[in-house]
Amino acid sequence: MSPEAVTKLKEMKIPVAFWFVEDFNTLTYWKDVAGQYDYFFTIQQGEFFNKLKAQGLDNFYYLPQAAHPETQNPVELDEDEYKQFAADLSFMGEGYYNRHRAFTRLLDQNFKIWGTGWNQNPVFWPHLQNKGERVSSEDCVKIYNAGKVNLNLHSSTYHDGVNPNGDFVNPRTFEIAACGGFQLVDERSELGDCFRIGEEMVTFSNLEEMRAKALYYLDHPEVRRMVAERGRLRVLREHTIRHRMHEMLLHIYSEREQELEIRTSSRESELDRALAQVADDSELLEFLEPFRGQRDFKFQSVIDRINEDEGSFKDPELLFLMVDQIIPKKS
Repeated sequence: MSPEAVTKLKEMKIPVAFWFVEDFNTLTYWKDVAGQYDYFFTIQQGEFFNKLKAQGLDNFYYLPQAAHPETQNPVELDEDEYKQFAADLSFMGEGYYNRHRAFTRLLDQNFKIWGTGWNQNPVFWPHLQNKGERVSSEDCVKIYNAGKVNLNLHSSTYHDGVNPNGDFVNPRTFEIAACGGFQLVDERSELGDCFRIGEEMVTFSNLEEMRAKALYYLDHPEVRRMVAERGRLRVLREHTIRHRMHEMLLHIYSEREQELEIRTSSRESELDRALAQVADDSELLEFLEPFRGQRDFKFQSVIDRINEDEGSFKDPELLFLMVDQIIPKKS
């Protein structure tokens, strides 16, 4: 948002937050925006926190990336899809410098590479998929599901392989796990806080170890399956976007409890809106009137009452029962 938009929201006493999901060393625009927001969430701690403090800020919080299980999940592939996406070794991502250097060690394997930035090096052409074009979110899920070993090397523009000081965990780590895919990920200082290394996630510290572990796990499918399943369950328990938004809101409103109470208590209830909408229908208004004052009014409240009543159905009751049959139930 523009500074003007942020200022306007603050004037309306609306808390404004920014989730900076980039490497602060690579994208430095955080220096210009961090101070504009009431709350600044980051995927890095340590040195980044020190730099934010040096700018006089104290409104920052650590909030790692996450997965969206409604999008990233195990899927069944048909025969054509499996032929297209299946591989012993698979990588989906941009062709950064360190990945170019690292993946030349794997070109003797059944290795498929997806993403942009790989066309300039002919050695990768036999392994490059989709003509080196961007991959849709739907196809990413299929790639993660179909690859026996998904490689996950965090990007670097100047390391020859693994960044020895890598800290933040990229979204791919959580997304592959949410899909139930097995992955090899380079060591990151923050990764152990998210997964049990060796049980829910397998790491490598250098390129020789990357190749050795890739070949080992290709030969041990049952071990791959167990690690991948544990990683997926961990994501579903702790590392979804819903978890992150819950944590973010706790930070924002832990110091605004009174403000939150005022905001929620002053809101027009669902029932108030319903009564206003049926003001011209005296029969329906009379039917809904007994619910006035219910703090947690829901559609199901009406259905439950109808089921409890005896005698023949009135028109409003028949209307609600019909709608209840039409609306799909959530599992």
